[in-house]
Amino acid sequence: MTQFLKFTLFFISLNIFSQNYFPKNDGVKTPDNPLIAFTNATIFKTPTQKIEKGTLVIKGAKI
Repeated sequence: MTQFLKFTLFFISLNIFSQNYFPKNDGVKTPDNPLIAFTNATIFKTPTQKIEKGTLVIKGAKI
């Protein structure tokens, strides 16, 4: 009887630590890093230094 009780408690404890959700596998995830370019722009590097007709490229969150 005690072996049966130990065996049952062992399998109940395995069920407690089991995975409780299933991840979504809807396909390949693509990163959301759009590439944006501003052409023929006036770019100010400092308050006194500027670039005329420059191109500013933004990829994701980086300039």
